[in-house]
Formats: sequence, C-alpha cells, structure tokens
Amino acid sequence: MLEDLVETISPVQQKLIDKFWPGPLTIKFKKKVHALPDIVSAGDDYVRVRLLGDSIAHRLVKMAGVPVVAPSANLSMWMMIRLLQLCRLRVKRY
Repeated sequence: MLEDLVETISPVQQKLIDKFWPGPLTIKFKKKVHALPDIVSAGDDYVRVRLLGDSIAHRLVKMAGVPVVAPSANLSMWMMIRLLQLCRLRVKRY
C-alpha cells in the first residue's frame, strides 16, 4: 500500500521501517503525484506515514484495505517540533 502512495522509499527510510514499524515512528515521504488529495498533506509535496502496531485502528485499516488519514496526535498546545534538539528535550521529560 505504501508504494502506491509515495514516490520512493530510500534505503534509510527502509532501514527505519524495518526497525521501527509497526510502531510510533512517523516517516516523511515524497508523495506520488495524484496518489493522494492535496488536503491530506496541506498542499505539501510530502506525506507523513505511520504504521500502527497491533491495535483496533490497525485492524480497521487492514480490514478496509485503504490508508486512513488522521491529524497528528501532538500533545495539546505543543508547537510542531521542527528541530531535533527540541524533540530530544521533550522526550527526556517522559
């Protein structure tokens, strides 16, 4: 299903997929032209993808046979993390 939505999967992305999916890691891919509506990526050329672990949501996606689009589940009132340094600081708190 992923190959139908993204231009390519780089060797680095594949290593991350193999090591961390299914799981909480979101990976940014360049989306295929006309594969997804622009609203999915807010008009950006990229789409962020996460493969859920064993959960009810995972089973629903599997049964539907199509990807599910949902907003990010960032903690309330947190800015989008753009710097790795900020991410590390926030993760250390938990």
